[in-house]
Amino acid sequence: MNNRTVTTRSQVKQKNLLIFTIAAFFAGFLCGVIFTVYKTGAPVPRPQQETQAPAGGGMTMEQTSNLLALEKEVAVHPDNTNAWIEIGNTYFDTDQHAQAIKAYTKALELAPNNANVLTDLGVMYQRNHQPDVAIATFDKAIQADPRHEPSRLNKAIVQMYDLKNETAATRTLQDLLAINPVAVGPNGMPVTEMLKSFQQHRDENAPVK
Repeated sequence: MNNRTVTTRSQVKQKNLLIFTIAAFFAGFLCGVIFTVYKTGAPVPRPQQETQAPAGGGMTMEQTSNLLALEKEVAVHPDNTNAWIEIGNTYFDTDQHAQAIKAYTKALELAPNNANVLTDLGVMYQRNHQPDVAIATFDKAIQADPRHEPSRLNKAIVQMYDLKNETAATRTLQDLLAINPVAVGPNGMPVTEMLKSFQQHRDENAPVK
């Protein structure tokens, strides 16, 4: 594997997502709204596969083979940022949170300002039942790239559903819309509609004065 540069082009992956469902009224109709803490991992070059290894640990044979090749690569070239990212992506896709956290952390030691990797790391912390660490990691992604939309959207969802902080979640979505008024989530829903739902949920659960 010769390419050791960090790939920064974001690509949303739709599988193995953490999904939250709430009900809300839009345009007079009751519909299910799906909010997702989602992956932003960018594609990176894969090493050439040598042999097909038996699948294990919830991985397909292809994933297992790729992972073995990647581990060989980082053993020889521990400074290969892309390989560490791809290892993290493989563990992300197979719900092995602790291993993904280790791989992404190693990648960030080599490229600390990669907003995509920081966001994926934040998702893994959320799945690992560490929402406060997830929020702090999303904040690092935002600091690295103030216009990075996935980190702001994921932050809002964790604030809303993990930390039960409707006010903070609403503010985060408002900040996102200030950057991009036509932002949409991975399910195609406009963030403006998500914001309406968040605000409705906040108002319905406000203490009666």
